Amino acid sequence: MSQRKTIKVTYQKLGRSGAWGLSEGFGEIFVDEKLRGKKQFEIIIHEMLHELFPALEEKEVEQKAAIMTRTLWKEGFRKIDNHDKDKLQDE
Repeated sequence: MSQRKTIKVTYQKLGRSGAWGLSEGFGEIFVDEKLRGKKQFEIIIHEMLHELFPALEEKEVEQKAAIMTRTLWKEGFRKIDNHDKDKLQDE
């Protein structure tokens, strides 16, 4: 069985940095605490892509995050479903 990995999401004020989210490549992302809904979802995906694929150019990350956000949002994914009993593919 492979080692499980999660990326820690920390919410904080990022207004002064001029960013909605930040990734520093250490297994933690920072998301502006004022974001809500679909934009928050997009930025979490965006910053996770930076963590997982650090060699990707910013434009590639933006495009991939937008596609993933639109697809998952259309499929109804939101923060309200807490079901997590099914194992993930790497478990």
